[in-house]
Amino acid sequence: MKILIENNLVKEGDNIFLKNALPSYALFEDGNPTFQATITGKLGQSNAVRWNKDGEEYSVSALAGKIFKVLHPEHQDPGGVNGNWHWVNSDGKPLWEVAEEYLSQNI
Repeated sequence: MKILIENNLVKEGDNIFLKNALPSYALFEDGNPTFQATITGKLGQSNAVRWNKDGEEYSVSALAGKIFKVLHPEHQDPGGVNGNWHWVNSDGKPLWEVAEEYLSQNI
């Protein structure tokens, strides 16, 4: 997230969506706040996004993991989750890809 925020690839107030490479039990629903978060513009480890469902701040990875656990039929912890791969911007591009493209063009 640091690369994304520092280089204005995402900005405070931007909406992101949990919809890329989801587990089979997590079916994206357009308009469902469970799958939406808002960029806070903060660079801390645990407050990069605000979950639209509860208004609390999380890192993208912690929030993806929390959602996967909540949606799992047995509420199993998914283990390590890279939220930058699962969250996409408004263009539908995973945050990981946005950062990678920026780095490949600017290093």
